[in-house]
Amino acid sequence: MLPETKEIMRPLAWKDDVQIPWDTIISHWNSYWDMEKLVLLEKSPPNVLHADELITRFPQTRFIALICEPYATCESLMRRNQWDASTAIAFWLRVATSLQHTIERYKGKQLFFLSYETLCENPERSCQRMISFLPELEELTWDKRFKLHSIDRSLSQEITDMTADKRARLSVKDRYCIQAALSKHRHLVRYYGYSLECPHDHEGAQNTNPQATT
Repeated sequence: MLPETKEIMRPLAWKDDVQIPWDTIISHWNSYWDMEKLVLLEKSPPNVLHADELITRFPQTRFIALICEPYATCESLMRRNQWDASTAIAFWLRVATSLQHTIERYKGKQLFFLSYETLCENPERSCQRMISFLPELEELTWDKRFKLHSIDRSLSQEITDMTADKRARLSVKDRYCIQAALSKHRHLVRYYGYSLECPHDHEGAQNTNPQATT
C-alpha cells in the first residue's frame, strides 16, 4: 500500500459493509501513476475484496490474481502480524472465498489467475501467459534478482518458492489447527488444488498429540 493510503485501507478495507473513501484513495493513486504509461499498476492486498467496486470505477481494469497455499500463508501471517494459527487460517479462508467469487465472475478477459507455486515453478512460462492476457505489459523480467522481505532475511534473490521452508516453521499444534479449519472448507481447498494436510505431517508429526505441544 502507498504511505498515503495505508492508514485508510488497513483499518477499513478488510472489513465487511464499510464505505471505502475511494475518491480519496484514487486521488493518491493518481499522484503516483504515470498517465503516459499503457498500464497503471495498483496492488494493495485488500483489493481482492473490492473487485466489483474497482470495475465500476475503472471499467477497463484487468486483474492478475495470485494465491499461495494455506499453510505457508499462515506462517507468514503469524510471523508478521503476531497472529495465532486460528486467526491466520480464518483470514486465508476469507480471502480465498472472496477470490473464488472474483475468479468465477471475471476470469477470462478481465482476470488472469495463477498460484504462487506455479509462478515459482516456471516463472518464464507464467510471465508469457500474463503477457498473452495483457499484451500492454509487453515484457516482464523474471530471471533477475529482486529486492524483497524474505523469510531468510535476504536482501535480494531470484524468484524462489519458499513454501516448504515456511511450512517447516509451523508447530505441530498450529498444523492441526489449520488442518481442522481447512477440513470444514474442503471444496474451497480443492478448488485451488491444495491439500488439506500439511506435507510435513507425513514425517511423523501427524501422530503427535497437538494438545501436548507448545
